[in-house]
Amino acid sequence: MPKVQWPNLACDPGKAHLLVAELAPSFFGGRIASDPFDSQRLREGVNLMSRVCTKLKLRGSHSVTTSRAGNASVVLCAFGDTQDRNRVAALVEVATDGQETREWASRRVFTLTAKAHERLVSVGGETDNRYAGRRRRERERSAAEQSLRWGDI
Repeated sequence: MPKVQWPNLACDPGKAHLLVAELAPSFFGGRIASDPFDSQRLREGVNLMSRVCTKLKLRGSHSVTTSRAGNASVVLCAFGDTQDRNRVAALVEVATDGQETREWASRRVFTLTAKAHERLVSVGGETDNRYAGRRRRERERSAAEQSLRWGDI
């Protein structure tokens, strides 16, 4: 089934199964001072989990988003089907014993360490950075053009 928007699954959390990936401090090179919101690492985590869900061809719907809990950065994955959640959780060896569910139908938590990252990348594949250089050059060119606009002497 397809990837859906987060509100579609989160609006009725009693029916959704949650998998929480807490980013390890060393994940994706660690936090950097120039990115106070940890956007780059969160984006990498979301993209990785989305690729894994796509490659596994899950039966039910799923959605992925980010969150910050205190000082921790987390990737939230919601699944419409518990077996889909268990398939993804098995890749990172998340224990399947009952954890506190609160408002979700079920909830599992794991830390996205280097070992877990390798396992997920083996299924989902590496990040596609083919156009990253082109986008950077376009931003630099646009910034240079802005500095040459009239009014500047």
